[in-house]
Amino acid sequence: MTLAAPFSADFKNLETTCVIKLKDNEIPFEFDEIEIDGNLWDEYFTWRFTESSNRKCLFAFIEFPGFDSIELEYYFDAYINIKDYQNSVLEIFYDVGTSRAWNGTITERVEFNVYRKQPDSYSNSSNDFYNYNFVIYDIEDGQSYVWEWKNDVINTDCVYISYSYTSYWRYMFGKFFVIIFLPVGLLILIIIVVFLRRRRRRKIKENFMD
Repeated sequence: MTLAAPFSADFKNLETTCVIKLKDNEIPFEFDEIEIDGNLWDEYFTWRFTESSNRKCLFAFIEFPGFDSIELEYYFDAYINIKDYQNSVLEIFYDVGTSRAWNGTITERVEFNVYRKQPDSYSNSSNDFYNYNFVIYDIEDGQSYVWEWKNDVINTDCVYISYSYTSYWRYMFGKFFVIIFLPVGLLILIIIVVFLRRRRRRKIKENFMD
């Protein structure tokens, strides 16, 4: 079968650092950008959470042995440029809708190991009522966010963690500026206009007297 793993274009240095292993043996793969909207992939990928329906996907061909199981591992050393998200929100999604390709129930585990700065929000089954078990536990220098389905039909599209880089002080300054400085600025402008009009009338009057 063909394994297709979608990635956002925001990941830098992804293609040169990715490795796929099948039973500890590296297997070949390729990256390609596809148009998800309106074709076969539309049903499985959560492209609606991105700015466009184009996604860069990792493709690999894998042979599954009959009546047996395999362990597939892929990892990469990529990064996201935080400067691109100043005064906005960075949301990192993991598509789990691809499990719809399986006919029946499935067991799946998605784990985000987060070091240093922890997310401001994340998918939580107590909030969105989806059918998964969610847990957070401590790891060295960070926390692990885990979503798990056990022999279940997955009805959610994705799970995520989210970071807010909106500056609170900049927001408060902008609000203060609108409330205080904008009316003051309008008042000063009115005073200047009135002064100039009076000055113009006085000058016209003096020219008429001459």
